[in-house]
Amino acid sequence: DNYGEALPHLLTMLEKFPYHYITLLNTGTAYSGLHDYQKAQQYFAKAVQVAPIAAAAHGQLGKTYWQLKEYPKAFKEFNEAIRLEPEKKSAYLYNLGLVEREMGQVNEAIASFEQALAADRRFALPHKELAMIYLQLKPDQTRASHHARVFQELSQTPAGPGQ
Repeated sequence: DNYGEALPHLLTMLEKFPYHYITLLNTGTAYSGLHDYQKAQQYFAKAVQVAPIAAAAHGQLGKTYWQLKEYPKAFKEFNEAIRLEPEKKSAYLYNLGLVEREMGQVNEAIASFEQALAADRRFALPHKELAMIYLQLKPDQTRASHHARVFQELSQTPAGPGQ
């Protein structure tokens, strides 16, 4: 990925069109790709201001807050993305589960991962997270083995959402 090369062009575009949603989103993505999550957060937050009904902006802002370990803010953004774009909720629920796990809300994380799977049974990553939870945090060898096996099987097939 050429985030470093794209960034000057994106910033030039924003000088001319400071409220262009796609350019704001792409600038946030470039900074995120460069692991500058503070800057990414600024551009994703502005994208949310410009287009408050754009679930993608809320989702990207949520991911950035997760990277910054600002879990309550990430939780809020992922819930808003789910509300705005329920047809893509499996990826947002997966991310919500990651946040809940980091916040120590293991039962809620399990529920979010299970809901992500209910929305898309072919989505491999929730199986991986559930296997890890059932191995480490809520010991249940049967469930851990099941989710690990399904994760491995699905990892051999084309990616699901959020992958």
